[in-house]
Amino acid sequence: MNRKWIISFISVGTLVAAIAISLAAKSPKAETGPTAEGALAADNEFAKAMKDNDANRIESLLSDDYAVIPTNGDVVEGKDTFPNGIKSGVLTKSVFQTTEPRVRLYGNTAVVTTKVVMAGVFHGKLYKDVGERQTEVWVWKDKAWKCVLTHETELKDMPGVISSDGGQHWTKIQ
Repeated sequence: MNRKWIISFISVGTLVAAIAISLAAKSPKAETGPTAEGALAADNEFAKAMKDNDANRIESLLSDDYAVIPTNGDVVEGKDTFPNGIKSGVLTKSVFQTTEPRVRLYGNTAVVTTKVVMAGVFHGKLYKDVGERQTEVWVWKDKAWKCVLTHETELKDMPGVISSDGGQHWTKIQ
C-alpha cells in the first residue's frame, strides 16, 4: 500500500508539473513581453535580413518613423531607406557580421549596440571590410520589437578592416 501511494503521488506530481510547464510556455506574457533576449533576437534577425538583402523582412522590422544616422552625421528618415536601396540594386550586401552585442532594456525600449563588419556594393562601388559600431533603438509595439533608430559610427582603426572610401554614405533612395 505504501508503494502504491508513493507511485501515485509521483505520477500526480509529474502530471501537475508537466501541465504547469506547458501553461507557462503558452502564457502570453512569456512570449509577448519585452525582454533583453527578445530585443537581441530582433537585432540578430535585422542583421540576417541585411546580409540576405531581404528588403521585405527589413521593412517589417522597422517602425514607420524609422531613421538612420550614417557615419557622415546626416539623418535619413523612412522605413523604406534600406529596402528601396536593395530593391533598386543601389545597395547589395555580401557580408553583414555582428559581434560584441550589448543590450540594455528600459521598459518597452531596448538599446542594442554591436560591432559590424560589412561588404557589398553601394551606388555601383564595391566596399569591403567596412567596420562600424552600430546602435539600434528598439521599441516594443503591438507585441513585437520595431527598430526606430540606427546610429552608425565608423571604426577606422579596427584590425583587418579598412575605412569606407569616397564619402559614400546612406541617402534616401526613392
